[in-house]
Amino acid sequence: MKAIRTMTVALLGLAGIALCAAAAPLEFWTMDDPFGTDLNNLTNSGSLGSVWNYNTPGVLADGSGNLVVDGDGGTTTRKLPKAGTANANPGSDTYATPLSGAATYRLELNLTSWAFDPASVGDALRFKIRDSSQADLVVISILMDSSSSSRIRLAAGDKGRNWAFGSSAGATTAYVDFNIAAGTVEMNVAGDVRSYTGVAFSGSDIGDMVFTKSGDGTADWATSGTSIAIDSMGLSVVPEPGTAGLLLVSGGVLFMARKKRTRRWKG
Repeated sequence: MKAIRTMTVALLGLAGIALCAAAAPLEFWTMDDPFGTDLNNLTNSGSLGSVWNYNTPGVLADGSGNLVVDGDGGTTTRKLPKAGTANANPGSDTYATPLSGAATYRLELNLTSWAFDPASVGDALRFKIRDSSQADLVVISILMDSSSSSRIRLAAGDKGRNWAFGSSAGATTAYVDFNIAAGTVEMNVAGDVRSYTGVAFSGSDIGDMVFTKSGDGTADWATSGTSIAIDSMGLSVVPEPGTAGLLLVSGGVLFMARKKRTRRWKG
């Protein structure tokens, strides 16, 4: 009985570890940096810990756990990892060794709030993953599509979805779980989930990440009435659900067996 108890505790412990590792960060920013820290210098808590290329005017930490994207900061494009730094090629902003497409990853953008000025139609913020040929794999966008409507758009491979909002909104979580080799995708915005199989991706690996502010060519990101506050964002590895599930089932079976034996002993 002691052996069963020991094995049960071990299996449930392993299951707990597997579940706790549900999103092991590779590149991740929680924005808990001092006021005025730019994108290039934010603390990266992920295991890869890469840095962005160049500083980022108009995209700064507010000292209260947010990265604030100002509407009057102009357009910009930043890439990761920065050439010549850890994990990067010496001459290009790409991974020296592309990340395998056989794992399940999560690209996520957690927003504290946003507000678009009516004059900001066409302005967009995008956080995306590209393959080693720099073709888009997964994209999370927040953009102003009319003078009174904004939307969050998630795209992965040949699949895409839009979630409509007003010109402003509060805390919102958006993420995409994707496995390039398996062709599977799960999109989630504020708990609204869309799942897909048989997804066609442009490449077979992960080559770099991109953070961009873009527009439609007319006064792009030119008004102070537009502002987006980002609570956290990053790329993580999601363990296969079967691992933790199998451990929990095994632990549960042993627990029930031990419980039954205990009842018989008392009877």
